[in-house]
Amino acid sequence: MARFEEEGPFSAAPLEDVKLEHAPLVRVLAQIRFSGAIVALFEDNAITKVAGPFSEAGYPLLQLGEQLPEGLPPGLRVPRWVFQNEDKSWQVSLTPEFLALDTGAYSDRTDFLRRLRGAVGALNIALGRPAPSASRVGFRYINRIGATDLADLRRLVRSEFHGGLAVPEGNARFVSGLSEAVFSFGPPPDGRSVADGLQARWGVVPPGWVLDVSTPPVAESSWVLDIDSFRHGTLPINGDVLVGVTRDVSDRAYRFFRWATNAAFLERFGGAR
Repeated sequence: MARFEEEGPFSAAPLEDVKLEHAPLVRVLAQIRFSGAIVALFEDNAITKVAGPFSEAGYPLLQLGEQLPEGLPPGLRVPRWVFQNEDKSWQVSLTPEFLALDTGAYSDRTDFLRRLRGAVGALNIALGRPAPSASRVGFRYINRIGATDLADLRRLVRSEFHGGLAVPEGNARFVSGLSEAVFSFGPPPDGRSVADGLQARWGVVPPGWVLDVSTPPVAESSWVLDIDSFRHGTLPINGDVLVGVTRDVSDRAYRFFRWATNAAFLERFGGAR
């Protein structure tokens, strides 16, 4: 562990997984974006072909909706189908552009990746063929520490993540501050964009602040750590391939989380080796 702490989150230093019984996770999400849209599923009442396979995969509840994707003109919306398990703690979102699995009841990556494999399999069954290749695979951890633990934040996370809390307040009171960093793990294909990387946001946010549309605001100040690890490329929509890539990017996100936190954090949230 000492070597990992010294060499940093992106080193090859060994790191043992630690399960947190009371992890401050708000949401965990994996998204697979398609390089070719699967428009056919959203035409001619094809929902009847899709609902069965997703129900068999463990998501019998269905909600039909719309969303406004990034980059499209205002007012132009696309369909979004949401398949949920019986207690609505897990859901799969499907649009012509992507498939996403997310939950607020995350236990471990093995279980998450098993469920992702099942969702990809359900999509291929509905299509009757492998889906178009994936252009991006992403894995996201959203953590939030509430007001009760916020007072001890300096003891729970590394100084690099204290943000405005590290500034002597004097006769002022620190209210909020958010930091953001993007890391790349290979040369950008066009000299600008990041094809294989990790984006992290962290800091203290005020009451009512919306972290993400999937996470409702809270009525108190809190510290957030939002980690999005991703890889672009041309990947077949194959359970083994996608699960392997998702495991890689999720491991990278977990290592960043563990480097940001410390032994006091693990103890506070029920860590057991």
